[in-house]
Amino acid sequence: MRLIRRMRPLRAFALLPLLLLALAACDSESDSVDGDQADPWEELGIAWASIPSGSFTMGCEPEEIVCIQPSIDDCEPVERFYCNSTMAPPHNVDIPAFFMMTTEVTQTQFAAVMGGPPEAVIENPDLQSDCDNCPVVSVLWREARDFCATIDARLPSESEWEYVAQHCPEEAVPGCRGYQFEINDYEWTFLTSEDNLQPVGQLLPNQLGVYDILSNAKELVQDCWHDSYEGAPSDGSAWGSAGNCKKEVSRGYAFYNYYKNISAYNREKGAFYRSSSYQSFRCARDGE
Repeated sequence: MRLIRRMRPLRAFALLPLLLLALAACDSESDSVDGDQADPWEELGIAWASIPSGSFTMGCEPEEIVCIQPSIDDCEPVERFYCNSTMAPPHNVDIPAFFMMTTEVTQTQFAAVMGGPPEAVIENPDLQSDCDNCPVVSVLWREARDFCATIDARLPSESEWEYVAQHCPEEAVPGCRGYQFEINDYEWTFLTSEDNLQPVGQLLPNQLGVYDILSNAKELVQDCWHDSYEGAPSDGSAWGSAGNCKKEVSRGYAFYNYYKNISAYNREKGAFYRSSSYQSFRCARDGE
């Protein structure tokens, strides 16, 4: 396992949630620019992208191959993306409008809202870097859930996550596969990351204004793990009660991945009681 540079002391972060709530109470009559109630968590740099409703095809066919070249006969093996059975079958999903955080939750944001770093980092500070604006990692699923609930949000469903991820910077790219567009302008890979997590929001966003959706840290979602999409919901809801199932789901890739392997389809399973040094999250809110 890679050991990441030691994080700096949290100092006054533990007091910040109380200060923010106090400020919100004092300023309860004030409105934001668009006329809505001001969000007390904006002080931490938490911003939301408005995701429009829509329908899309989630998943891909097993053994599906898509190449840069128009003909499969012209395609070099290294240019191929293979869809496996956990990403199948492809199915239509209707997504209601919702909001998603524009970036992954940072170390600073997590510490301020939760009063300190994740439990695993308290036990082993070397699991997290000294980059305060990098994604918080080594997070348990319940810690991610509790963070989102504290800011009046929730984890995104798996289908919501893929819906956003498929809005690639270039519309013609099926599945937002990394070898078919200038991925290093939008996502971190082993070519650009210097083998470390990077500060959020430094590259260009996708079509929906969301940053680093495919690669910097892997991202937890609400759903229980299922070995395929057979029987998956078609309404954008989470599949199963994640607190009562044995395996969680994470989506996306970490900073060390090869760009030709990256796509919006990738999904991995993990245990709820175990964290990963490459695993982060972002929150979602229901639309109005």
